[in-house]
Amino acid sequence: MIKEVLVLIAMLAALVSMLPLFLLLSGLRFFAPLVQGLANPPKLLPPKSRFRTALIAVLVSGFTFPFLGQLGHGLFPVPENIFRMTVGNGFIVWLSFLMLFSLGMLIFWYRRGEGKRLGYTLRDLGLAPPAEAPCQNLRTLVLRSALAAVIMTGAMYVMVCISTVLFQLDFRFIWPFFKPFTPERFGQFFVYLPFYAAFFTINAGAKLYGQLRLPEYSGGSGKKSSLTQLAWWGYSVLVMLGGVFIIVLIEYIPFFLGFGPGADLLFSPLFGGPFMSVMILLIPQFAVFFFLSTWLYRKSGLVYTGSFVVAILAGWVLTGGSAMF
Repeated sequence: MIKEVLVLIAMLAALVSMLPLFLLLSGLRFFAPLVQGLANPPKLLPPKSRFRTALIAVLVSGFTFPFLGQLGHGLFPVPENIFRMTVGNGFIVWLSFLMLFSLGMLIFWYRRGEGKRLGYTLRDLGLAPPAEAPCQNLRTLVLRSALAAVIMTGAMYVMVCISTVLFQLDFRFIWPFFKPFTPERFGQFFVYLPFYAAFFTINAGAKLYGQLRLPEYSGGSGKKSSLTQLAWWGYSVLVMLGGVFIIVLIEYIPFFLGFGPGADLLFSPLFGGPFMSVMILLIPQFAVFFFLSTWLYRKSGLVYTGSFVVAILAGWVLTGGSAMF
């Protein structure tokens, strides 16, 4: 366990090291346009509207997980010679449903609903720079954000490879989170990456940091920044993982009381299995990821770099460390 804890510390240090690397990149002329600053004054939903929208997101994500996970795993007609990760197909079906659901709701809200009445713009959603920005070409910004994300995660990948060569240790805490790719798994990474990128850009990007944005918090300059980061991070975890946490409670409370897995008892054994047991890993994993995306959004004012970084990390965890058939 001492070894596991030390490797966990190494993993967290490698993840956090991407943040100062982003600052170094943003000091270069090519990547400087990625730092646009937060929209000011910010557009903020009324608290009741924000709570209602966040609650819908939590409930939909939680209560669709057991059903869509199993649908994607066993019944959804994806070509199995291409989509080869054992639990990956269930995840991408679930995440794609959530992305399409959120995208439809967001478009309606933006064009005809409360977002239109409040005057929201793509800038307020973190999807576009201000009109006076030095680089106004959205396509260029997205491509530069993707390149920055590749450099940041690539630097971490080099650290993993060095650790593996020198010490025969990848970055993990019991579960194999980050390990060097085999050629076969590297190919699978590109199969699943687009689904993660779409989900995190919409759900954990425009919706979370744009539509559901929180106010910044008062205090001294350093204190204000720290309080805002912690508050926004906790809020991100609550909105994005609250539904999964509800299903974790449903699954594990009966299990630890000796009655058996909750999904098996409430739904049927058909909706149990690996998708329910893996949930206990999702919460700490993505809680750390959302710290990174929150920080990157606050520094850049755009959702792209943080969303792409988290998508790459999530795709790496799935295809680099989970079972493949």
